[in-house]
Amino acid sequence: MNLEIVGKDVTPSEALRARIEQKLAKFEARLGQKLQVRTALTQEGDTFTCHVHFNAAKHAFDADGTGDDLIKATDEALNKIDRQVTKALQKGKSDKRATIDIEL
Repeated sequence: MNLEIVGKDVTPSEALRARIEQKLAKFEARLGQKLQVRTALTQEGDTFTCHVHFNAAKHAFDADGTGDDLIKATDEALNKIDRQVTKALQKGKSDKRATIDIEL
Protein backbone atom coordinates (compact mmCIF):
# COMPACT_ATOMS: atom_id res chain seq x y z
CA MET A 1 0.00 0.00 0.00
CA ASN A 2 1.16 3.49 -0.81
CA LEU A 3 -0.06 5.80 1.95
CA GLU A 4 0.37 9.55 1.84
CA ILE A 5 -0.59 11.47 4.98
CA VAL A 6 -0.67 15.24 4.68
CA GLY A 7 -1.21 17.43 7.70
CA LYS A 8 -2.24 21.08 7.79
CA ASP A 9 -1.51 22.52 11.22
CA VAL A 10 -1.34 18.89 12.42
CA THR A 11 1.56 16.48 12.77
CA PRO A 12 0.30 12.88 12.96
CA SER A 13 1.97 10.63 15.51
CA GLU A 14 3.48 7.28 14.60
CA ALA A 15 0.68 5.56 16.56
CA LEU A 16 -1.97 7.34 14.46
CA ARG A 17 -0.11 6.48 11.26
CA ALA A 18 0.06 2.82 12.30
CA ARG A 19 -3.66 2.84 13.18
CA ILE A 20 -4.57 4.26 9.75
CA GLU A 21 -2.32 1.76 7.95
CA GLN A 22 -3.79 -1.15 9.90
CA LYS A 23 -7.38 -0.23 9.02
CA LEU A 24 -6.55 0.49 5.38
CA ALA A 25 -4.75 -2.86 5.09
CA LYS A 26 -8.09 -4.55 5.78
CA PHE A 27 -9.69 -2.66 2.88
CA GLU A 28 -6.75 -3.59 0.67
CA ALA A 29 -7.23 -7.27 1.51
CA ARG A 30 -10.99 -7.12 0.89
CA LEU A 31 -10.58 -5.34 -2.45
CA GLY A 32 -7.72 -7.58 -3.54
CA GLN A 33 -5.48 -4.88 -4.99
CA LYS A 34 -2.74 -2.46 -3.98
CA LEU A 35 -4.11 0.88 -2.84
CA GLN A 36 -2.72 4.37 -3.22
CA VAL A 37 -4.36 6.30 -0.39
CA ARG A 38 -4.23 10.02 0.27
CA THR A 39 -5.17 11.15 3.76
CA ALA A 40 -5.41 14.83 4.70
CA LEU A 41 -5.54 15.88 8.34
CA THR A 42 -6.49 19.44 9.29
CA GLN A 43 -7.25 21.40 12.42
CA GLU A 44 -9.42 24.49 12.62
CA GLY A 45 -9.75 25.75 16.16
CA ASP A 46 -10.79 22.81 18.33
CA THR A 47 -12.14 20.76 15.42
CA PHE A 48 -10.10 18.14 13.59
CA THR A 49 -10.93 16.87 10.11
CA CYS A 50 -9.71 13.76 8.33
CA HIS A 51 -10.23 13.28 4.59
CA VAL A 52 -9.47 9.87 3.02
CA HIS A 53 -9.44 9.21 -0.72
CA PHE A 54 -8.45 6.29 -2.97
CA ASN A 55 -9.53 4.60 -6.19
CA ALA A 56 -10.08 0.85 -6.40
CA ALA A 57 -12.43 -1.72 -7.91
CA LYS A 58 -13.69 0.78 -10.51
CA HIS A 59 -14.88 3.10 -7.72
CA ALA A 60 -13.61 6.25 -6.06
CA PHE A 61 -13.76 5.98 -2.30
CA ASP A 62 -13.91 9.32 -0.52
CA ALA A 63 -14.89 10.21 3.05
CA ASP A 64 -14.56 12.99 5.61
CA GLY A 65 -14.64 12.71 9.37
CA THR A 66 -14.73 15.49 11.94
CA GLY A 67 -14.38 15.51 15.68
CA ASP A 68 -12.87 17.15 18.70
CA ASP A 69 -10.07 14.56 18.64
CA LEU A 70 -7.90 13.56 15.69
CA ILE A 71 -8.38 9.84 16.36
CA LYS A 72 -12.18 10.21 16.45
CA ALA A 73 -12.14 12.13 13.17
CA THR A 74 -9.93 9.48 11.56
CA ASP A 75 -12.10 6.62 12.82
CA GLU A 76 -15.24 8.34 11.52
CA ALA A 77 -13.75 8.76 8.04
CA LEU A 78 -12.49 5.15 7.96
CA ASN A 79 -15.89 3.85 9.10
CA LYS A 80 -17.50 5.71 6.20
CA ILE A 81 -14.96 4.17 3.83
CA ASP A 82 -15.77 0.74 5.30
CA ARG A 83 -19.45 1.19 4.47
CA GLN A 84 -18.56 2.31 0.93
CA VAL A 85 -16.28 -0.70 0.38
CA THR A 86 -18.93 -3.10 1.71
CA LYS A 87 -21.57 -1.60 -0.56
CA ALA A 88 -19.27 -1.71 -3.61
CA LEU A 89 -18.42 -5.37 -2.99
CA GLN A 90 -22.07 -6.34 -2.48
CA LYS A 91 -23.07 -4.48 -5.62
CA GLY A 92 -20.66 -6.60 -7.65
CA LYS A 93 -22.29 -9.85 -6.57
CA SER A 94 -25.13 -11.29 -8.58
CA ASP A 95 -28.46 -9.92 -7.44
CA LYS A 96 -30.57 -12.20 -9.60
CA ARG A 97 -33.24 -14.22 -7.90
CA ALA A 98 -33.67 -17.87 -8.61
CA THR A 99 -36.37 -18.62 -11.12
CA ILE A 100 -39.08 -21.10 -10.24
CA ASP A 101 -40.74 -23.19 -12.91
CA ILE A 102 -44.44 -23.51 -12.27
CA GLU A 103 -46.55 -25.87 -14.33
CA LEU A 104 -50.21 -25.05 -14.72
